[in-house]
Amino acid sequence: DELQTYLQGPAGKFGDKKKFQIHTKQPVDATSHIEADLIVMPKKGSSSIPLVVECKRDESRPLDAYQLVMYWHAITNCIKASKAIKTNDFYDVDEGWVVALKHSAGIQNLVKRLNDTEYAINGKVKKFNIKLFKWSDFGISPK
Repeated sequence: DELQTYLQGPAGKFGDKKKFQIHTKQPVDATSHIEADLIVMPKKGSSSIPLVVECKRDESRPLDAYQLVMYWHAITNCIKASKAIKTNDFYDVDEGWVVALKHSAGIQNLVKRLNDTEYAINGKVKKFNIKLFKWSDFGISPK
């Protein structure tokens, strides 16, 4: 919730409430009840979700990157983009973050490999765009 406040504030890039809506504990599809810790949804006219975040209070591990990829695949395979943009395409995801107190060497190496991995979306082939951040990057103390 502090991260949501940061992203909506002057230092964050998703503060324009006309363009973005930030949700915490947001289901990424209608049937599995899988919830992303934080997701930035476009309000209209976009076929991509700007940001999906997996948050960890302590140290992140490779499993946390895979959890983010699970959200990513659920979105790109299950959520149809807005009818306002007249498309039958699924939403894509622009960027994914894992935010933690610190990051293990395992997740750092895995994210490098994942970012070279391709996936298909709406007839196109794209690569993941996953970034690792620490709570301190946002001036947040998780404890």
